[in-house]
Amino acid sequence: MFSHSKPVTCLAFHFDLIISGSSDMTVKIWKPDKERKKLNLVPWFTCFKTLNECDAWVSALWASPEELSGDQGEIVVGTMKGTCFVYKTVGELRDRKSITDVKFMYKLKLRDKGITNILMLQGSNMMVSTGFDNEVKFTDYSGKTVFSRFVSDERICGMDWNSEFEELITVAESGKVNVYQYRTGESPVSFHFIKEPSCLSFASGRILVSGRNAVQSFIIERNIPHREHKDHADSIIGISVNPKRTATARLITAGADNKILVWEVSKFDMRCIDQIKCDPKGGKTDLTSFVYIDEGIACSGHDSGLLTLWNLEKGKELFIVQLHENTVCDLFKGTLVTDRKRPSIFSPRGTFDRNQKDKRECVVLVSSSFDGSFGVCDLTKFIYENQQPIFKVKHNAHNREILCVILNQLNGSVITGGNDGTIRFWSIDNDLQQIGEIKAKRKDNDSKGHKHAIVALVLDGHFLYSASDDQTIALWNVLTLEKLITINCSDIILGMRQLEDNDGKLITWYKGGKIDIWQLNAEDSTQNILFTYENKKIDITYLNYDNEKNEIFAGDSSGKILRIKTNYNELNHEADKYVEENFRKDSAVQAEKKKETRPKLMPSATFSSLLVTTTENSSTPNPISKDDTSSSLNNSQQMANANITHPQVSNSNSNSHSPRNTSKFKISINLFDELFGELT
Repeated sequence: MFSHSKPVTCLAFHFDLIISGSSDMTVKIWKPDKERKKLNLVPWFTCFKTLNECDAWVSALWASPEELSGDQGEIVVGTMKGTCFVYKTVGELRDRKSITDVKFMYKLKLRDKGITNILMLQGSNMMVSTGFDNEVKFTDYSGKTVFSRFVSDERICGMDWNSEFEELITVAESGKVNVYQYRTGESPVSFHFIKEPSCLSFASGRILVSGRNAVQSFIIERNIPHREHKDHADSIIGISVNPKRTATARLITAGADNKILVWEVSKFDMRCIDQIKCDPKGGKTDLTSFVYIDEGIACSGHDSGLLTLWNLEKGKELFIVQLHENTVCDLFKGTLVTDRKRPSIFSPRGTFDRNQKDKRECVVLVSSSFDGSFGVCDLTKFIYENQQPIFKVKHNAHNREILCVILNQLNGSVITGGNDGTIRFWSIDNDLQQIGEIKAKRKDNDSKGHKHAIVALVLDGHFLYSASDDQTIALWNVLTLEKLITINCSDIILGMRQLEDNDGKLITWYKGGKIDIWQLNAEDSTQNILFTYENKKIDITYLNYDNEKNEIFAGDSSGKILRIKTNYNELNHEADKYVEENFRKDSAVQAEKKKETRPKLMPSATFSSLLVTTTENSSTPNPISKDDTSSSLNNSQQMANANITHPQVSNSNSNSHSPRNTSKFKISINLFDELFGELT
C-alpha cells in the first residue's frame, strides 16, 4: 500500500482502520476493501482520508481501542514540535464501529520538544506523553495541568497503560522494561528485553515487547510473598539488620564467597551499595560467621579460628585475633550493664544511665567454635575510644563442638549449646567458671535434656528456649534449670531467634525451606503459629527479622537473599485508610475546582481513582504487598484472642481490600524467536 511520499514513522489501529503517520507531515486513514473480503482474497486497504493539519513530522499516534467516546476524541497525533492534534471519528448510526469520516477537533501544545509516545487514559481524564527530553508527563486533556512526571534514564520506545492497577509500562532503547505505579510514584519492578526494542503493548494481562528478531511475552504474577536478590555466589552465613532507622545501610549480609555486602532497603526493592571482599590468603581463611555490632563496626569468624573486626564504612580490617583453633561457628552481640565499683573484665566506659550513676552499659561479643571453646570480648573501648579490645577465652568448655552461644544480660553469664546435646552456663565475672549444666538425654525415658545437638538458644527473661536436632524445642527456667515445656516439631530445626517486640514471639526455620513465627501456648504446651512461609526450592542457611518493617530476610545455600513480608493485612488496612484520607479526598476537590476552567471540548469526568495534584511532588502511601496462596497462613481463634493482626490468604472473593497497584511481581517469559520473520 503506497500513499505517503516519505517514510512511515508510526502506526495505530482503530477498529478496522489502519492509521499511518509519516515524515511528510500527513496522517493517512486506511479502510479495508470489503469486496476483496467477500471473495476470500488477501485483505487489502485503501486510503479514504488524509489529515493535513500537522505542523511537523508525525512522531506519535494514538487511537482509541474502544467505541466512540464523545468529545474526548479517538485519534491523537503527536509531532516533532511537541504539538498534539486531536480528531473525532464519525460512524454510521446503526453501526458506530463502521467509520465514515474523521474530523479535526483541536490542537494543543504539549511539550517543548518532539513527542515520542502518547496515550489517552479514557475514563481518567488524563493523557500520558513522552518526548525526546526523556520526560514522562501525566496531564489533563488540555496539557496545562501536570499531575505527575518523572524522567527516564534513556529514550522510551514504547508504552502502554494497565488500567486495573493504574500502572504505566514502558520499554527503553536498551531493552529495559519498567513498571511505574501512578498512585505511589514508585517503580517496583523492571526487567530487560532483548536489544533493539521497537514497541510495547499490554493486552489480556500480558506485556508484549517486539524487537528486530523476536517478540517476548511477559506475565506479571502479583501478590507473591517474597522477592529474591542474588549478589552472593555462595551460602549466606550471616544477616544483620542495622537498628538505626535513618541509616542508609539498613542490611548487612555475609557469605561463604568471602564477601560482606551492605544493602540499601527501600519500599519495593533493595540494592547493594557497598561490597567488602575478604581475602582468604595468608593466615586468614574463609568466612563462617558474621554479626554487626555498632557504629559501622562488624565482626566475622573464620574457619581457621580467627576473628576479624571490620570498619564497614571504610571497607577495611581494624583488628584480627586468633581466638580459637577451629571454625568459628556462632557470634552473638549483646550489652551488659556493669557496676564500676565491682571488678570485671569489662571497661567502665559505655552508655551512661543518668538514673543509675554507678552503672555502665558495655558492648559484649561472644563467640563459639568447633574446638569446644568460647570467647568473650569487651568492645566498648574499641568502638568508642579506639583502644584494643579485651578478650577472654574458655577452652574445653565442651567435649565437642559448641554450635550456639548467647549472653544472659540479667546476671552476666554466657550460655552455650553443644553438639553433644548439653547446655552449660558460665559466669563472666568469675573467670568464666561453669555455674550450671543441663545434661543431654542419654535414654529415651530421661525427662531432662536433648538427645541430639543444640542448634539454637533464645533467652526471654529468666526463661530459655533451646532448639535441637532431635526436632524438639524445650523451655527452661534459668534460675532452677528445670524443664517447663517440650514442643515436638515435624521438621528438622535449623535455627531460631527472638523477635525484639517484647511480646514473646519467636521465629524458627526448618529444613525444607519452612519458616514459622509463633508464640508459646502454655496451657497445652504447643506453638501458636502466627505466620508460616514455605518454599521447598530453597535451603535456608541464615535468617534475621526487621522489627520495624515486619520483614524476614532469609539467606539460602545458593547465595540468594529472600525478603518476605509478614504483616500484609495490617499494613494494607493502614494503606487503604491513608489513600482514602489523602488521595480520594484531594481528587474530588481538585476535580470540582477544574470544572469551571476546563475547556468546553473536554469531558466532565472526575478523578475518582487517581491522585490529582498540580504540584510535582506528592505524598505517597506506604506500598504494601499482600500474601498469596504459596504462603500458608494460619489464623485461629486463639490468635484472635491474643489481639494480634495476622496475615490471611488472599483470594478474589475476599472482602478485604488493599491498593491494587502495590503488589510485588515475578516475571514469566516466553520467547518467540523470529515469530514472523524479521519484525520492524
